[in-house]
Amino acid sequence: MQKMEEKTELIIKTMSEDKNKLVDVLKEINVKCEDIKTDTEFIKEYSSQIEELFNNFENKLEDLEIYLKKRLASDWEKIKATWKEFKSGEINKGELIKRGLKVIGKKALKKVFQISFSTLEDSI
Repeated sequence: MQKMEEKTELIIKTMSEDKNKLVDVLKEINVKCEDIKTDTEFIKEYSSQIEELFNNFENKLEDLEIYLKKRLASDWEKIKATWKEFKSGEINKGELIKRGLKVIGKKALKKVFQISFSTLEDSI
């Protein structure tokens, strides 16, 4: 009878550990989903400004690069490789923005877009 109780306790302990692992995985998934949600909201909120920024610098990627370097300061180095991929056509602007969000965060990207768009050319 004692062996049976020990086996039962072992099974219950194992199930409890498995449950805890599943709970941890679900928590991680929830965090990632929240990140995706906030990134999507950011892109949605700033999409017209992002489009306007790219439209104002259409066919003038060098000017846009200078502008971004100036606005992002030290954060520019963090996205420099991604920018090169964008310039060479390896990725589109949506991917550029998504990676930028991931690497430098919303706060830094907001800095890029919180300006008067009528004076973009003057800010280079």
